This record gives sequence, structure tokens and C-alpha cells, in this order.
Amino acid sequence: MTNFVEFFIAEQPGLVRYLLSQGADQYEADDAAQAAFEEALKAWVSIQHPKAWLYKVAWRNFLGANVRVREHETPTEETLLDTSHRLASGNPAEFTDDEQMILDAIKALPPMQRQVMGMTIAEFSPAEIADFLECDSAAVRQNLRRARDNLARQLGLTRRRVQ
Repeated sequence: MTNFVEFFIAEQPGLVRYLLSQGADQYEADDAAQAAFEEALKAWVSIQHPKAWLYKVAWRNFLGANVRVREHETPTEETLLDTSHRLASGNPAEFTDDEQMILDAIKALPPMQRQVMGMTIAEFSPAEIADFLECDSAAVRQNLRRARDNLARQLGLTRRRVQ
């Protein structure tokens, strides 16, 4: 197993990009990733599959933060526009125009397709994604195919069918 610092350096940018592809803004992605890394550090010696563990914890942190906000706050236009209370990581994910166009297209996918595509981009196998999402690997492959078809349509690309 690699040491934690090497793991952090290798995985942090990809984790933030994954969360951004799932609908998080930069601050939410930074917060969820940071919280996941803090939890990983505490449990480092007992984690069997660090990357999968990290993504699952970060995803839950992102979802949990959004649920807490919806349950306890009624945002107003003023509070939504006020970002003075937020601190960015200082390492924002920067995207080229093409990358931003693809990220926007991924965000427009249905939730399951968005999850599968985001995890595929993060280099998880269909079996690992199925385990993460607690579903059948055939469902993952089907959603990945549909996500690719949807992305091709959104981006104006033609997709070759492999028989």
C-alpha cells in the first residue's frame, strides 16, 4: 500500500473532478474531498481498497452536505450569491473549453448514467462501479453505453456501434 501523502497527491485532483461531474460546485467538491481524506487518514491502516473507499465517502459527504443545507436552510438569492464564508482549496479544477463542454454534458445526464460515466472517467472498472453503486455489473455496462450515446448526441458526435 502506498503512503497516505502519495495517495493524496495522486487522487485529490481526480476526486474533485469526479465530484464536479456529479453536480458539485468547486467549494462543495473541495469540502467533500477534504472531509473524505480526513476520514481516510484516520482509518488508513484498515482501508482495504483506498480509492474505492475514498470515492464512496466523498460521494456520501457531498450528498449529506446537500441534504443538511436543504433541511436547515431556506436559501435566499442573497445567501446563494454570498460566497465570502466559503474557502476554496486554492487548487481549483481548471478546465479547457472542451473539458468544460464535456463536464456540462456529463452533468446533464440522468443520475445513474452520470455516476457510471464519472466513475469510468476516474478509471474504475464496471465491476468496481457495480460494487460502489450496489447494483449488477450488467446494469453498469448498460448505463455506460447509454451515457456514451447521450454524450455523443449532446456533443454532436457520431458513435460507432461495436457488434
